Amino acid sequence: MSNWIDAEAHASRALDMYERGRLGEAEAELRKAIALSPEHAEWHYTLALTLESAGRDAAALDAFEHAAGMLPGELEPALSAGILCNRIGAWRRAIRWLDRAMQCDPSCEDVYAQKIESHRRLGEHDEAESNFYLAQVNLDQPGTPCLAAIAESLIDRRQWRRAEWCLREAIDRVPPWPRLRARLAAVMAATGRPQQAVRCYLRELQGDPGCIETLLDL
Repeated sequence: MSNWIDAEAHASRALDMYERGRLGEAEAELRKAIALSPEHAEWHYTLALTLESAGRDAAALDAFEHAAGMLPGELEPALSAGILCNRIGAWRRAIRWLDRAMQCDPSCEDVYAQKIESHRRLGEHDEAESNFYLAQVNLDQPGTPCLAAIAESLIDRRQWRRAEWCLREAIDRVPPWPRLRARLAAVMAATGRPQQAVRCYLRELQGDPGCIETLLDL
């Protein structure tokens, strides 16, 4: 009983440290809690989030994968592992975790959007489109994440008209998604409409005037 109480106390202090941005201390407290109660899967997941916030992607991925192994029916650890794999360029590994996440919750749009991104990065555009159509089947309608992801696949293939349609649809959705107008502007520039592209870039910058990427595109 004493070990369990001590572990809970360490976990509680870790949460306080995490919320205050003291990530090193949060990690230390979580590791103490896990050492006393290693079967507590949620603490492994919280450790992964802490490591990710600290920019320690490799260690965070190990912790996400460990938590996902302990919680095979839970969406969040598998999805988090997939998202992190995409961010570090481990596209094939991402797909494995995203497939697991899809089994946990086939109604989660982020899973489809991330899988579209994984396949796009691998040059597997047919698979990217298949996941977009699967989202259409399993969701009421694909939202901004899926539309933005498939638009990038279409841009890669220079299918400008379809990419523009997807981007315009995504822009109309709420909440607004960063950089969508900049991507639409890039399509306009590529299809011989530089003046419209400039206006579109400027409109994007009205909402995010400090975005270096958009300024460089413009």
